[in-house]
Amino acid sequence: MSKIANQLDSIEDSMSQFFRAIKHPNYWAIVVKLSGVDIDRPAAYILKSVAASKSGECHVQELARSLHVEAPSITRKTQSLEAEGLLKREQDKTDKRVVDLKITESGRKIVTKLNNAQRQMLTQTFSSWSPDEIESFTRLFEKFSYSFADVTIKKTGVSSGK
Repeated sequence: MSKIANQLDSIEDSMSQFFRAIKHPNYWAIVVKLSGVDIDRPAAYILKSVAASKSGECHVQELARSLHVEAPSITRKTQSLEAEGLLKREQDKTDKRVVDLKITESGRKIVTKLNNAQRQMLTQTFSSWSPDEIESFTRLFEKFSYSFADVTIKKTGVSSGK
């Protein structure tokens, strides 16, 4: 086997390990415990996505596309988030068929707590790494992520949501 084939095998194994860990229910349970917030992962993704938009609002259809789910799934979950006072749903001013989602101040506080908990997990993960290792990893992981997204978009024609 060639050196590049061995490296690709190692990368694939590492990516599998990473994704298994990040998708494992225990990971989310730790984030929830550290944040002190009782929220499921789909609801958190919705809140974080709306909060990340420049205006703090987005259309249901756009959100569904960016999260790669069907709009009815988003609608059900956003209705629940609205009932909890974390999101507001409003008719678009220019197109009454479109629903705009806006994050509330309470929703922003939840997102901040979740982000802080996830940052705490990353800080712990990197605690035994040298500053040079963290810098190299950051640079290379960023390069890899954007390159991979570009290839995915070119192959599928589907946006990564960015």
